[in-house]
Amino acid sequence: MDAQRASAASVLRQRASLQALAGARAKRDRAVHATWPASHTDSLRDMDRTCPRPRRDRLLIAWLHIPKCGTSFGNTLFHFANRSLPENASMDAVAAEARLAAARRGHQKASIRKGFPVGSVWRRRYPMSTWFRGIFWLKGAERSPSNHHAISEDVLRRFRCSLYGLFRDPVLRAESAFHHFAPKNNLTRKQYAARIVGSATKMVSGQSFGLACVAPRGSAECLTERPRIEVALRRLPAFQFVGLTEQYALSICLFHATVGGPCLPVEFQNVRPGDYNGSKAQARLRSRPVLQGDAERYDFGDRVDTYDWTLYAAVHHRFAQALRAFNVSEDRCRHEICPRAPPSADFSTAPAVLRRDDVLQRRWARLGDQARQQQKRMVYRPHPNAKPSTES
Repeated sequence: MDAQRASAASVLRQRASLQALAGARAKRDRAVHATWPASHTDSLRDMDRTCPRPRRDRLLIAWLHIPKCGTSFGNTLFHFANRSLPENASMDAVAAEARLAAARRGHQKASIRKGFPVGSVWRRRYPMSTWFRGIFWLKGAERSPSNHHAISEDVLRRFRCSLYGLFRDPVLRAESAFHHFAPKNNLTRKQYAARIVGSATKMVSGQSFGLACVAPRGSAECLTERPRIEVALRRLPAFQFVGLTEQYALSICLFHATVGGPCLPVEFQNVRPGDYNGSKAQARLRSRPVLQGDAERYDFGDRVDTYDWTLYAAVHHRFAQALRAFNVSEDRCRHEICPRAPPSADFSTAPAVLRRDDVLQRRWARLGDQARQQQKRMVYRPHPNAKPSTES
């Protein structure tokens, strides 16, 4: 009888302990969520809320790496995380050495193939446990900071105000991804546009792995879930820094104006330049004009991705506001913040960014309304060849 009472008492203690733990977690989550915007309308106003400047003695970095938004940003994050790295240490240089070594061993295909594993080669040269212990969000089985994982609730709690990411004009990103991935699966622009709807939004909201629908073989998880744009917008204030891929040099300058650290020449290298085997595709990506408000310029494959455009408009607004708040200009970038930047670095586009922000914000309410209406009527069906995602 005594043993039964003791066992019952133990079960009750365990249950009470679990309930207390759940209550503490719920209280913590409410405290975190209370600082986020509650609606589309509030999100623009709350873009002005900034995280405190990161402390060197408690540095954490979670890199949200949206596909086709700039592997090169890794050079900036790695040098910011550890200032004892050699100044010329670059993901591109390390990968080039590995390609040359592979060619010397007779592996010609490995030396020239598209998509050479830049991240894994970098990690072998500069191991995370040695050079960046306890700093980066390490993702998946590879424990890679550059992988394309979405932001889970756990990651959001651990890395709030330590999230960093580059975002890209959805049409430019779709074009780049299409030329990189779609030819392998014989997809038309229209077909590809249908499968990548809201892909960036889903990464920020924590719904699906970044390559789930962008890569040749789709994921049932990505193709069946609606993008939770309202969750993605609420999470944006948890980012320490957001940049724009199409304004790369200006983004690097703003990064250092925002969080500090020396601005190095290696940060302006293009680690993985696109090669689409055709001048027309490259010309189309280079010549995209600044938006003037006409709807067709938001279109890819006869579809306007209202989810990712809504997210991008919010990010662009925060970027523009930061340019104003930190007084970032071509003169300051060239002579004060990044004086060692190569001559090819273009810092002259800040005024164009501010003009474009006005255009995007005039469409903001309309894009938000379109996203909500599209969410109500859109029915997602799994692709017949879709396979469940194995990413965590």
